[in-house]
Amino acid sequence: MIALAVVLALATVALEADRPLSPVDSWAPLRRPLRIPSLVPGASCPRTRGGRSAPRVAITLGDGPAYPVLGMEAPPPAPGGVARLRDDVVRAGWRFHKTLWAISPRYRGRLLIRGRRVDGQGRVRFHLGGPLRREIRWLPERRPWRYGGTSTLLRGPGCFAFQVDGVDFSDVIVFRATR
Repeated sequence: MIALAVVLALATVALEADRPLSPVDSWAPLRRPLRIPSLVPGASCPRTRGGRSAPRVAITLGDGPAYPVLGMEAPPPAPGGVARLRDDVVRAGWRFHKTLWAISPRYRGRLLIRGRRVDGQGRVRFHLGGPLRREIRWLPERRPWRYGGTSTLLRGPGCFAFQVDGVDFSDVIVFRATR
């Protein structure tokens, strides 16, 4: 099921490549301060609830309109919010975890997606082909559902979060990465 979604994603994705910012940064209105929580090491990870909000994909996280799908996390009715890293490709210390993004047709604007570790020091990077990125910039499109295949890059297990900023919303999605 996820493989079909990734194939669909590659055919429908409209992402903007990272490039040097022009004197006027058109993404600045979406680059709000990160509101990602911090936890002490060892604290329980407050995972965002999972559901079946998008058609043709596995467990989605959050209330949308942008939903990450971290792969087949556990047999239903698991709550979601777990990225299993054991089969991920590892390059230069980064674990490349396949992540599908499903964007609801109710939202047609730009999206800016960033992340960081919640329970300690640690960065999150993204891979869309080419160089590693600090953020995903998603351009507007007029499609029923938009799907985009990416990799979320993590150094190892822990509690992490995405912040998804749109024109009229900001959403924090927390997940746990395990081996």
